[in-house]
Amino acid sequence: MKKKERQAQIERDRARLEQARLEEQAMSACLVWTQEILPNWNEMKKTRRCYDLWWLGIPPKVRGEIWSLAIGNALGITPEIFALNRSKAEIHENSVDRSTDSPTNGSPSKYRESSLAQIRLDISRTFPSLGIFQEDGPYYDHLMNLLGTFACFRPSMGYLQSMAFIAALLLLQMDLYPAFVAFANLLNRPLQTAFFEFKHAEMTKYFIAYDRYMAQELPALHTHLDNLDVRPDLYLIEWIYTLFAKSLPLDITCRVWDVYLRDGDDFIFQTALGILRLYESRLLSMEFDECVEFLTHLPKQMSSIELFRNIETFVRSSFSTSDGLKTKKRFSQILSELEERVLVSSDGCNTVFDGDLKGVKVSKSLSGFIGDLLATSSNS
Repeated sequence: MKKKERQAQIERDRARLEQARLEEQAMSACLVWTQEILPNWNEMKKTRRCYDLWWLGIPPKVRGEIWSLAIGNALGITPEIFALNRSKAEIHENSVDRSTDSPTNGSPSKYRESSLAQIRLDISRTFPSLGIFQEDGPYYDHLMNLLGTFACFRPSMGYLQSMAFIAALLLLQMDLYPAFVAFANLLNRPLQTAFFEFKHAEMTKYFIAYDRYMAQELPALHTHLDNLDVRPDLYLIEWIYTLFAKSLPLDITCRVWDVYLRDGDDFIFQTALGILRLYESRLLSMEFDECVEFLTHLPKQMSSIELFRNIETFVRSSFSTSDGLKTKKRFSQILSELEERVLVSSDGCNTVFDGDLKGVKVSKSLSGFIGDLLATSSNS
């Protein structure tokens, strides 16, 4: 017993020392960000110094500013555009409140049907441990305004449940208007557009690419999960829709976003494999129910240091060479190889695979789900 206590004390002391080192490192890094990088953003953002600091995590003091710069504003959203759509959202909200008092209204607005009621419900379930996004909390109105405004700004996408976590995380880092700009532009990226607009063939490409990527990087675990019929969609969908905000501890999620906003979609899938690699030995000993429960409810206590060491394995392997040749493919390379098998209609919304899955190598566990997904697409 004493031996275990001594070992536990050693681990606690080691953790305290590591935490102190990280805090000192963060203070030093913050000065570099504020005094060197931000004043010279365009010149510094691609430098090795900036790259290395970025990997270690952006200091909370400047995180919101860096995220805004990294996401950009390709949509050209102005304060006037934001104010216009915010006014529309307020009108809809008042209309919904009146219709609630008058249930005889047989034609509720599409906005109420598709968005507002769900937004109100979901806000109460967003980062509940923080207690700031729930009704009467200091961030409730901000989150409600951002999501309602977006539903008016982009009615083709409207509101979906997972959006609340993404919007909330942005609001923790920046004010309402810059958070809205970041949110709208983030959801305009290809990965988010594919999933939030339910472009089934596009989603299919991502699932197949991830399946191949996992088989390349974690062959033993891939085989194990495939044999158990643990399909990637069972856990990957939530990770993609919320960008890990619902699945990982908040501080780790912020670090994942730091690098994701710099490196793009590849890092989402590198993070997914990093999580699997971190817990690979445990997953290999589990059966179906245990695996699904574990992957959909990850441990609340997780070491960011250990996770990023595992993620780094896949970041580095993307650039590893053998006799001057790349030995492994990046996720984006695997995805691009699937592009030629996809036909996109003129409106860009309905996409279908050329024919079916013949000739496309897909794991046994994933093939049934992909078939159903494509069937849904062709019937819609």
